[in-house]
Amino acid sequence: MTEIKLSLNAQIPGGPQITASQALELESYKYFDITLDKTQDKEEITLSKVGELNLLLIKATSTLAKDSLSKLSYKIGDAGTFVGLDAPLFLLGTWVSSLAQNDLKISFKLEPKPTSDSKDSVKVEILTGWQEAS
Repeated sequence: MTEIKLSLNAQIPGGPQITASQALELESYKYFDITLDKTQDKEEITLSKVGELNLLLIKATSTLAKDSLSKLSYKIGDAGTFVGLDAPLFLLGTWVSSLAQNDLKISFKLEPKPTSDSKDSVKVEILTGWQEAS
């Protein structure tokens, strides 16, 4: 078993604040990162199912222009369309397993493709947590 500590803090200055923290016991986790740039503007990853998906966190960081994240999009699985990823994506709970009935496939792309003289790149970090299948 692996323990992942999660915390969230949302605060409005002079207004309400909501905090949540939790230790999540998982059977296993997978972490990796990819970089998209002018030489590789698309990436598809497939994770073999190792139980029930219970946590999916995707965070993107741009090395240059503040608007370069607006060029990044993702999709989960084969169906559907690409959706912009301009903020971290955090999915938690037993319902997340519905995203990975078999293997989990996530596709990323930068569009429009960076020009040949661009030094812009986007690093994408992905963390998944898996429970034992019930």
